[in-house]
Amino acid sequence: MLNQVDDRVLEIITILVVMMTMFVCICYAAIFNNPYVAVNPFKPPTATPRGMAMGPPPTFPPTWTPTATGIPTVKPTATNTPTVTNTPTPTATSTPPATHTPTVTPTRPPTATPVDTPTITPTPAPRYVLDPGRLPEPITHCEYTELRVHVSDFDGLPKSGVGVHIWNEVLGFNVTVTTDAIGEARKRIADGEYFDTTWHIQVVEGGVPASDVKDVATSSECCDDDGDKICSGRPTVWTLWFKATGR
Repeated sequence: MLNQVDDRVLEIITILVVMMTMFVCICYAAIFNNPYVAVNPFKPPTATPRGMAMGPPPTFPPTWTPTATGIPTVKPTATNTPTVTNTPTPTATSTPPATHTPTVTPTRPPTATPVDTPTITPTPAPRYVLDPGRLPEPITHCEYTELRVHVSDFDGLPKSGVGVHIWNEVLGFNVTVTTDAIGEARKRIADGEYFDTTWHIQVVEGGVPASDVKDVATSSECCDDDGDKICSGRPTVWTLWFKATGR
Protein backbone atom coordinates (compact mmCIF):
# COMPACT_ATOMS: atom_id res chain seq x y z
CA MET A 1 0.00 0.00 0.00
CA LEU A 2 2.86 2.37 0.80
CA ASN A 3 4.20 1.75 -2.62
CA GLN A 4 1.05 3.22 -4.03
CA VAL A 5 1.43 6.51 -2.01
CA ASP A 6 2.97 9.31 -3.85
CA ASP A 7 6.43 10.47 -2.71
CA ARG A 8 5.11 14.01 -2.49
CA VAL A 9 2.61 13.06 0.14
CA LEU A 10 5.29 11.35 2.27
CA GLU A 11 7.44 14.44 2.29
CA ILE A 12 4.53 16.54 3.46
CA ILE A 13 3.75 14.13 6.26
CA THR A 14 7.36 14.04 7.38
CA ILE A 15 7.51 17.83 7.47
CA LEU A 16 4.34 17.96 9.58
CA VAL A 17 5.68 15.40 12.10
CA VAL A 18 8.90 17.35 12.49
CA MET A 19 7.05 20.62 13.02
CA MET A 20 4.70 19.09 15.56
CA THR A 21 7.71 17.66 17.46
CA MET A 22 9.36 21.05 17.52
CA PHE A 23 6.14 22.66 18.70
CA VAL A 24 5.77 20.18 21.54
CA CYS A 25 9.38 20.79 22.61
CA ILE A 26 8.78 24.56 22.60
CA CYS A 27 5.66 24.12 24.76
CA TYR A 28 7.57 21.97 27.31
CA ALA A 29 10.34 24.52 27.46
CA ALA A 30 7.84 27.33 28.08
CA ILE A 31 6.06 25.35 30.82
CA PHE A 32 9.38 24.51 32.44
CA ASN A 33 10.35 28.15 32.44
CA ASN A 34 6.95 29.42 33.67
CA PRO A 35 4.46 26.92 34.96
CA TYR A 36 1.73 29.58 34.74
CA VAL A 37 2.04 29.93 30.96
CA ALA A 38 -1.26 29.77 29.01
CA VAL A 39 -0.37 26.58 27.14
CA ASN A 40 -0.02 24.63 30.46
CA PRO A 41 -3.31 22.85 31.04
CA PHE A 42 -2.21 21.82 34.57
CA LYS A 43 -1.15 25.05 36.20
CA PRO A 44 -0.01 24.84 39.89
CA PRO A 45 -2.12 26.62 42.54
CA THR A 46 -1.47 30.33 42.76
CA ALA A 47 0.63 31.21 45.86
CA THR A 48 -0.93 33.54 48.44
CA PRO A 49 1.18 36.65 49.12
CA ARG A 50 3.21 36.22 52.35
CA GLY A 51 2.05 39.46 53.84
CA MET A 52 -1.61 38.54 53.48
CA ALA A 53 -1.09 35.05 54.91
CA MET A 54 0.70 36.28 58.02
CA GLY A 55 -1.66 39.20 58.67
CA PRO A 56 -0.77 42.78 59.52
CA PRO A 57 2.75 43.42 60.91
CA PRO A 58 3.07 43.48 64.72
CA THR A 59 3.07 46.76 66.57
CA PHE A 60 6.00 47.47 68.92
CA PRO A 61 6.50 50.09 71.62
CA PRO A 62 8.47 53.18 70.66
CA THR A 63 11.50 52.13 72.76
CA TRP A 64 11.48 48.50 71.75
CA THR A 65 14.85 47.14 70.69
CA PRO A 66 14.99 43.84 68.94
CA THR A 67 16.72 41.21 71.02
CA ALA A 68 18.95 38.75 69.31
CA THR A 69 17.68 35.26 69.87
CA GLY A 70 20.97 33.70 69.19
CA ILE A 71 24.20 34.31 67.40
CA PRO A 72 25.11 31.53 65.05
CA THR A 73 28.40 30.03 65.98
CA VAL A 74 30.66 29.05 63.21
CA LYS A 75 31.79 25.51 63.78
CA PRO A 76 35.50 25.39 63.24
CA THR A 77 36.65 23.06 60.57
CA ALA A 78 38.73 20.28 62.02
CA THR A 79 42.24 20.26 60.71
CA ASN A 80 43.66 16.84 60.15
CA THR A 81 46.67 16.34 62.33
CA PRO A 82 49.50 14.64 60.51
CA THR A 83 50.22 11.16 61.77
CA VAL A 84 53.38 11.06 63.86
CA THR A 85 55.72 8.29 62.98
CA ASN A 86 56.93 6.61 66.16
CA THR A 87 60.66 6.91 66.58
CA PRO A 88 62.22 3.92 68.38
CA THR A 89 62.96 4.94 71.94
CA PRO A 90 66.38 3.80 73.15
CA THR A 91 66.22 1.40 76.09
CA ALA A 92 66.93 3.33 79.26
CA THR A 93 69.61 1.96 81.52
CA SER A 94 68.40 2.08 85.08
CA THR A 95 70.75 3.88 87.39
CA PRO A 96 70.47 2.81 91.03
CA PRO A 97 69.35 5.74 93.16
CA ALA A 98 71.92 7.22 95.43
CA THR A 99 71.73 5.89 98.94
CA HIS A 100 70.69 8.60 101.30
CA THR A 101 72.71 8.54 104.46
CA PRO A 102 70.79 10.29 107.22
CA THR A 103 72.72 12.78 109.21
CA VAL A 104 72.72 11.75 112.83
CA THR A 105 72.48 14.64 115.19
CA PRO A 106 74.27 13.76 118.39
CA THR A 107 71.91 13.79 121.30
CA ARG A 108 73.23 14.83 124.61
CA PRO A 109 72.74 11.94 127.02
CA PRO A 110 70.68 12.75 130.05
CA THR A 111 72.63 13.82 133.03
CA ALA A 112 72.82 10.86 135.34
CA THR A 113 71.92 11.46 138.93
CA PRO A 114 74.96 10.68 141.00
CA VAL A 115 74.39 7.62 143.07
CA ASP A 116 76.10 7.27 146.35
CA THR A 117 78.63 4.49 146.04
CA PRO A 118 78.43 2.31 149.06
CA THR A 119 81.61 2.20 151.01
CA ILE A 120 83.01 -1.28 150.91
CA THR A 121 84.51 -2.26 154.17
CA PRO A 122 87.50 -4.47 153.46
CA THR A 123 87.33 -7.83 155.15
CA PRO A 124 90.16 -8.01 157.63
CA ALA A 125 92.63 -10.80 157.21
CA PRO A 126 92.02 -13.64 159.66
CA ARG A 127 94.01 -13.20 162.85
CA TYR A 128 94.14 -16.96 163.40
CA VAL A 129 94.73 -19.80 160.97
CA LEU A 130 95.17 -23.52 161.33
CA ASP A 131 98.69 -24.23 162.56
CA PRO A 132 100.57 -25.42 159.48
CA GLY A 133 102.74 -27.64 161.74
CA ARG A 134 99.76 -29.42 163.35
CA LEU A 135 97.15 -31.15 161.19
CA PRO A 136 93.59 -31.66 162.52
CA GLU A 137 93.49 -34.97 164.40
CA PRO A 138 90.45 -37.31 164.17
CA ILE A 139 90.00 -39.92 166.92
CA THR A 140 87.55 -42.78 167.22
CA HIS A 141 86.21 -43.03 170.80
CA CYS A 142 83.27 -45.21 171.70
CA GLU A 143 82.33 -43.33 174.89
CA TYR A 144 81.49 -39.81 173.73
CA THR A 145 81.49 -37.24 170.91
CA GLU A 146 83.74 -34.27 171.59
CA LEU A 147 85.47 -31.31 169.87
CA ARG A 148 88.82 -29.91 171.11
CA VAL A 149 90.49 -26.65 169.99
CA HIS A 150 93.99 -25.36 170.93
CA VAL A 151 94.88 -21.67 170.32
CA SER A 152 98.43 -20.24 170.45
CA ASP A 153 100.03 -16.87 169.74
CA PHE A 154 102.45 -16.04 166.92
CA ASP A 155 105.36 -17.54 168.90
CA GLY A 156 103.47 -20.81 169.51
CA LEU A 157 102.69 -20.10 173.20
CA PRO A 158 99.20 -21.05 174.53
CA LYS A 159 96.72 -18.17 174.49
CA SER A 160 93.90 -18.09 177.00
CA GLY A 161 90.62 -16.18 176.95
CA VAL A 162 90.02 -16.70 173.24
CA GLY A 163 86.49 -17.70 172.19
CA VAL A 164 85.76 -20.76 170.05
CA HIS A 165 82.37 -20.86 168.29
CA ILE A 166 80.93 -24.36 167.56
CA TRP A 167 77.60 -24.91 165.82
CA ASN A 168 75.49 -27.36 163.75
CA GLU A 169 72.29 -26.29 161.96
CA VAL A 170 70.87 -29.82 161.61
CA LEU A 171 71.00 -30.59 165.29
CA GLY A 172 70.34 -27.01 166.41
CA PHE A 173 73.63 -26.94 168.28
CA ASN A 174 75.26 -23.51 168.87
CA VAL A 175 77.77 -22.75 171.68
CA THR A 176 80.87 -20.60 172.31
CA VAL A 177 83.59 -21.83 174.67
CA THR A 178 86.73 -20.04 175.91
CA THR A 179 90.30 -21.33 175.99
CA ASP A 180 91.81 -22.03 179.41
CA ALA A 181 95.27 -21.28 180.77
CA ILE A 182 96.89 -23.82 178.44
CA GLY A 183 95.06 -22.39 175.43
CA GLU A 184 92.61 -25.30 175.11
CA ALA A 185 88.82 -25.27 174.71
CA ARG A 186 86.83 -28.53 174.89
CA LYS A 187 83.17 -29.15 174.21
CA ARG A 188 81.59 -32.54 174.95
CA ILE A 189 78.75 -33.04 172.51
CA ALA A 190 77.19 -36.19 173.96
CA ASP A 191 78.14 -39.27 176.00
CA GLY A 192 77.56 -42.59 174.29
CA GLU A 193 75.97 -40.92 171.26
CA TYR A 194 77.45 -40.56 167.80
CA PHE A 195 76.32 -38.50 164.85
CA ASP A 196 76.69 -38.58 161.07
CA THR A 197 76.96 -34.81 160.65
CA THR A 198 79.27 -31.85 160.03
CA TRP A 199 80.40 -29.38 162.72
CA HIS A 200 81.49 -25.77 162.10
CA ILE A 201 84.37 -24.29 164.18
CA GLN A 202 85.60 -20.65 164.21
CA VAL A 203 87.87 -18.62 166.49
CA VAL A 204 86.19 -15.50 167.93
CA GLU A 205 88.06 -12.62 169.55
CA GLY A 206 86.50 -9.45 170.92
CA GLY A 207 83.04 -10.67 169.83
CA VAL A 208 83.95 -10.82 166.12
CA PRO A 209 85.17 -13.73 163.97
CA ALA A 210 88.97 -13.98 164.00
CA SER A 211 89.47 -16.97 161.66
CA ASP A 212 87.93 -18.78 158.73
CA VAL A 213 85.25 -21.41 159.39
CA LYS A 214 86.60 -24.94 159.53
CA ASP A 215 84.33 -27.99 159.08
CA VAL A 216 84.83 -31.45 160.60
CA ALA A 217 82.60 -34.53 160.22
CA THR A 218 81.79 -37.20 162.80
CA SER A 219 80.42 -40.72 162.29
CA SER A 220 77.54 -42.53 163.91
CA GLU A 221 79.42 -45.86 163.71
CA CYS A 222 81.84 -46.30 166.55
CA CYS A 223 84.40 -49.06 166.91
CA ASP A 224 87.43 -49.61 169.16
CA ASP A 225 90.66 -49.95 167.25
CA ASP A 226 91.53 -53.36 168.72
CA GLY A 227 93.00 -54.80 165.56
CA ASP A 228 89.90 -56.69 164.54
CA LYS A 229 88.14 -53.71 162.95
CA ILE A 230 89.30 -50.88 160.78
CA CYS A 231 88.09 -47.69 162.48
CA SER A 232 89.80 -45.18 160.20
CA GLY A 233 87.38 -42.62 158.76
CA ARG A 234 84.84 -43.02 161.62
CA PRO A 235 85.90 -40.26 164.06
CA THR A 236 83.88 -39.21 167.06
CA VAL A 237 86.48 -36.78 168.48
CA TRP A 238 88.34 -33.99 166.66
CA THR A 239 91.32 -31.86 167.79
CA LEU A 240 92.28 -28.63 165.94
CA TRP A 241 95.22 -26.22 166.46
CA PHE A 242 94.92 -22.49 165.62
CA LYS A 243 97.87 -20.06 165.61
CA ALA A 244 97.93 -16.26 165.51
CA THR A 245 99.14 -14.65 162.26
CA GLY A 246 100.84 -11.67 163.96
CA ARG A 247 102.11 -10.35 167.30
